Amino acid sequence: MQQGWHSHEVAVAADEAGNLFASWISIDDMPWMAYSRDQGDTWSEPMMVAPPGVNETGFPTIFRRR
Repeated sequence: MQQGWHSHEVAVAADEAGNLFASWISIDDMPWMAYSRDQGDTWSEPMMVAPPGVNETGFPTIFRRR
């Protein structure tokens, strides 16, 4: 992949309780996610969310099950 092509891509979603979720592809080409429980004033520590064996990703997306 071209280095940094995805650095502007961020997916954001909210749940019924008002929690916010953000997902992005970091410079390590892996998907990361963080959440906020106070309308975005503070955020959790980012966590890498790819399953084992994945070594590169693109186009972050958040799906919510209904």
